[in-house]
Amino acid sequence: MRSVICLVHVTAFLFGVSESFDVDGCTSIVVSAGATTDGTAIASHSNDCADCDWRVAYVPAKDHAPGSKRLIHDAVWSQFPRLVDPSRSAQYTAGAGIDASKVLGSIPQVPHTYALWEASYGLMNEHGLGMGESTCPAFLYGKSVADGGSDLFSIGSLMAIAMERCKTARCAIQTMGDLGSQYGFYGEDPGIAGGGEAVTIVDKTGEAWVFHISGGVPNAGRNSSWMGQRGALWVAQRVPDGHVAVIANSNIIRQVDVNDAENFMFHPGLLELVQEAGLWDGNGIFDWQLALQPDLGTFSYFPGLAPIPMYSTLRMWGVYRQSSPSANLKATPVLGNFPFSVPVDGKVSVLDVMNWFRTHYEDTEFDMRLGSMAGPWGTPNRAEGGHGAMQVPGQFARSTSIPRTAYTQLVQSGPSTEPLVWFAADASASSVFVPFFLQLAGRRWRWPLRPGSLRHRFDEILQL
Repeated sequence: MRSVICLVHVTAFLFGVSESFDVDGCTSIVVSAGATTDGTAIASHSNDCADCDWRVAYVPAKDHAPGSKRLIHDAVWSQFPRLVDPSRSAQYTAGAGIDASKVLGSIPQVPHTYALWEASYGLMNEHGLGMGESTCPAFLYGKSVADGGSDLFSIGSLMAIAMERCKTARCAIQTMGDLGSQYGFYGEDPGIAGGGEAVTIVDKTGEAWVFHISGGVPNAGRNSSWMGQRGALWVAQRVPDGHVAVIANSNIIRQVDVNDAENFMFHPGLLELVQEAGLWDGNGIFDWQLALQPDLGTFSYFPGLAPIPMYSTLRMWGVYRQSSPSANLKATPVLGNFPFSVPVDGKVSVLDVMNWFRTHYEDTEFDMRLGSMAGPWGTPNRAEGGHGAMQVPGQFARSTSIPRTAYTQLVQSGPSTEPLVWFAADASASSVFVPFFLQLAGRRWRWPLRPGSLRHRFDEILQL
């Protein structure tokens, strides 16, 4: 998730600062079908973007003539209107002085595309394929066609096309990986900090997966191996039955078992290309997290600010302490202390997952209602950026519900229940999750973006 905003209204008031600050970071939780009370798999996404166009749009199913092209727009642009393309959805009309969206290129279109719902990112398609997203750092990062590079795809476009073309998580993974490696992948934020992505994926079979993708490895010469497949590296791991996994802006896939096709999918040249890039020596079992990602304890996720060592791990711990207290995981800045996934202590409901997105670490040493930064009213909300963060060492707790959250969504899918999307506008701690059932996908509906709308009421509640 990418958003560049000017924190005049908040930061300038509190700290006397009126400069741009690049704020990012989404949380995604994925729960396997065997871990839930109703046998559904759950993917999710808190889109922590202060100025994103969060409207939910319905994209109808379509047939396409032979030889048709699928246009690829600049999906990193996130403000209203995020897309101007009435042929895709009736909601994608011009506005705010923007009459057209930037086209980066095109790829061959398929004969038929499925209906789907999408907000800033894809939500779920008519076959119950649902997704969530979280940006991650990566040593390998691409450069968009829009910025003078050759890479065509960011994660938003990959997710959209996978939902248009796939019924299952495995198909979505293969589609996103193949398109990224063929046409090139670039992150939503510049450089290492935003070079990678994670997508959580569930489908109607009940499978749940985590997908990671990074930039690719440039050709070393005319005789380079994997020509035409160097635009991205990617890997995916299935969430074990009865487990939950949390992605909080860090890669969580560790050792990749290339002989386990049931639980792993990956770029066919992965091991060779990471060695060529100098990220792995070829000894032992390849570890994606160790090879592809810097240590957030020493790496600055937000350029210009000091490292925030527990930016990812505290959110992970905040979920696991509720889902799996018997695992006895400790709050630590060491990402490697957390496994890929953790078994739940007891089956959880969708209401439990909603509440995981509402936590401010109440009644723990990280309780955000306490301390000087909570002020006299005990607010758990924090203003990010400003000169103070650059001058004063330390970090404050970062929760799954923050003031710049545009929306939080949960997607449920499984063989025995009707797939649906739960959508909460604004910060999840002060919002409600509204259900949208798959059987209503063909009916037009809108969540209005205007003063006095339900969304703006949630904004007002957050400011109380």
